[in-house]
Amino acid sequence: MINCLGFMGVRVVHHTRSLWIFLVVMCLLATHLGAVESASGEALFKQAQAAPGPEQDALVQKAAAAGSIQAAARMIILWQSDALGKLDPEQTAIKAWQEVEGTFEGMTGKQIYGVIFSRYVNKSKSTDQQKVVGYVRARELIESSPVNQPILKYYQSELWSTMLPPEQRDMEKRRSLLIAVEKELTEGYERQEPRVKIEWLGLLGLLHSWAIVFGVDELEDNAKARANYQQAAAIARDLKLPEREGNMLQNQALCAVPQTGDWTEAISLVSDSAKAYGTAGLKVEQARSLILEAGFRKPNERIKRKGDWVKVDELYTEAARLRAEAGDIAGQADALYQLAIVFTSDDHPGDQWPKATKLFAESAKLFAQLGNKEMQGKSLSWQAIAHTGWDATKKDDASRALALQAAAILREAGKEELALEADNWAK
Repeated sequence: MINCLGFMGVRVVHHTRSLWIFLVVMCLLATHLGAVESASGEALFKQAQAAPGPEQDALVQKAAAAGSIQAAARMIILWQSDALGKLDPEQTAIKAWQEVEGTFEGMTGKQIYGVIFSRYVNKSKSTDQQKVVGYVRARELIESSPVNQPILKYYQSELWSTMLPPEQRDMEKRRSLLIAVEKELTEGYERQEPRVKIEWLGLLGLLHSWAIVFGVDELEDNAKARANYQQAAAIARDLKLPEREGNMLQNQALCAVPQTGDWTEAISLVSDSAKAYGTAGLKVEQARSLILEAGFRKPNERIKRKGDWVKVDELYTEAARLRAEAGDIAGQADALYQLAIVFTSDDHPGDQWPKATKLFAESAKLFAQLGNKEMQGKSLSWQAIAHTGWDATKKDDASRALALQAAAILREAGKEELALEADNWAK
């Protein structure tokens, strides 16, 4: 028995020692792989810098994903929030940025990692409480050194406000940060290279046009916002970056919406935005601009806008086609639904109801395909009404059947109030 126990003890010691050796080897291997990834990423970043302008953004994002901290820093100063959210903070090479010495675009490795971490948490499927813990950690990383980069300061402001539940927000902190961001962007954008200028001017435009929403009323200046977006669009045009031009033109168009009077400038700008997106081959974004233009052209007696129903029809139809080609079924369904709603307007001349009925039927099928019961039910409910030309005296079996089908689907979606309205039409 003693010999057996002794033998087992030897085996345990042997296995423990083997386990430790294995773990050490794995750690060394992970470190080595992280270093290889980082080197590969920096090589890709050099390629990106030498590439033609339209190709640079995609290559920079690829370099960051491969471990280039310089590429990630550039993504931050270019305000590429969505792309930053696709980077994995658990990746060995990216996680190692927290220990990297020096600064990149005025930011430390910890600060850069903090932004990556915050965007990743924002896109994750974590619980609200888990996200709050993540946001606080990201903020601590960003504030581990002085925040001297205005775009970084903007991300910092979000981590004190909109990313937290109301009871944990510090709106005065957010306000002071945004005032500093506006000042630093205004004073510093002229010193930046043209590609960076586009995004800094874009953020300035956002701050000036949405200042009241941000809680910094004194920054509200629509004229400045329009000028910011106009300058950014011009630089994007010179750099042959149609996607960025389209975005800035669309924002400029929204700033040009008149309180009263002539809509010509706003229509022209949003039309140019759609053309720029078309040049970039971005069909979903192009469709979005076309739908916005349709809204600008819609006749409206209340605001004395004459408009053009034929053009509105063309724009919505083209938007639906583009979204279908892009595989954006949800966008296609929404475009068809919105066009159908247009044809229910009292301002619309002629017998528009047959077309509205057909459009609601098409959108209902697409929403059913997507599993969106609320919008499927709303489409069917409207189809029941359009079928009669919104004349309750003309209700027939087909109209009532559509309304009952809509009511059942709306109840499945938990929309009892809408279901009752459909029930009433079926009576």
